[in-house]
Amino acid sequence: MRRALICFTRPPVPGRTKTRLMPLLSGEECAALHTAFLRDIAAVCGRVDADLYVAYAPEGDWGILRELFPAALDLFPQDGEGLGERMHRALSRVLALGYEACVLIGSDLPELTEGHLAAAFAALEEADASLGPVLHVSGADLLDGTPIYDIKPYVPYADAIPGASGGFADRVERKRLEVQCPQALLELIPPEKREALLAVLAQDPRPSYQSDPGRVYGMAFADWQVRFTVEGERLVVGEIAK
Repeated sequence: MRRALICFTRPPVPGRTKTRLMPLLSGEECAALHTAFLRDIAAVCGRVDADLYVAYAPEGDWGILRELFPAALDLFPQDGEGLGERMHRALSRVLALGYEACVLIGSDLPELTEGHLAAAFAALEEADASLGPVLHVSGADLLDGTPIYDIKPYVPYADAIPGASGGFADRVERKRLEVQCPQALLELIPPEKREALLAVLAQDPRPSYQSDPGRVYGMAFADWQVRFTVEGERLVVGEIAK
């Protein structure tokens, strides 16, 4: 069986990729992270018995993708109005070359292994692919035909789709916390990242179901681990460590 892989991605251009991580990371740091993801993806794809193609968003200098994917048989721009149409056209383009199976992957997959790809190709030997609203699920402890729903709200402050509504997520009251961080701890963070840290903490990074004032919470911020407590609407930073 002739098999093909398509990596759906964009060039790692500062300010154009991984922008949701800004201002926690600079544009250059976001691009470097994306580059690292692409190197890992290229390495994993190189260990799979399938021809590799790269479909890139037509923006920025895509030439670096040739350096990151030296084994790719072809790199071509994505074409179409929406994501679904672009994926459909990329799959159609590659399948038209005579392949019997084609797997399309993204590039934000740091834990992807060749085992995942092998399982995907094995699944295609038993079922046809679907580009419609049908998902074939295996390995779940369910009766055949049981409906599976994955309903997630659109969150306006995190997702940028002009004119979209947050639905029931808008009815959740979001309060900004008063952040108290000892100056000695704050000075452990580079000056250009301090404002971003305080802004993230003010948005209350705790799980929404946690409200124990005696609990010490922790989160990763760049290269640091930040530990804090929250009582009422006040967050107090207790430790910042590498």
